[in-house]
Amino acid sequence: MEIEFIKDVLLIALCGASAFYCWMLSHRLKKLNDLKSGVGASIVTLTEAIERTHAAATTARGELFESIDEIKGLLSDAEAKASRLEAAMTDAEAKIVETERANAALQKIIETDVPKARQKALKTTESLLRVVADLKRLNTSLPAKSADTPDAANNQDAA
Repeated sequence: MEIEFIKDVLLIALCGASAFYCWMLSHRLKKLNDLKSGVGASIVTLTEAIERTHAAATTARGELFESIDEIKGLLSDAEAKASRLEAAMTDAEAKIVETERANAALQKIIETDVPKARQKALKTTESLLRVVADLKRLNTSLPAKSADTPDAANNQDAA
């Protein structure tokens, strides 16, 4: 009988320990599932974060499409301006070639015609100086006109 009593006491002790263990597990599970702290709070926080991420992704997608449309518009403007720029550059290059030709022609004129014109001007100046010198010489060699002559009287009235 003693063995049965010991078995019963051990069985009661074991049932008590099992009940205490179940109570402790239940208490831990309640804490774990609590929405303010524990896994429940983590799940709620994670769900909110997923919703915010989804909203941010939706907003970003909308902004991305707007940016793509804006970039397409800017790209088409750039292509149109690029063709105009190419036409302007071609025109500028043609004008540069034309200017270089005109510059070469002017260079030729400056190198050939200007020295010739200078020589001609020097000869003309020398000739004019000789004429002026001859006129001075003639003027000094002519006798002075008297006041009695009719030309001298006309000259005095004009003065």
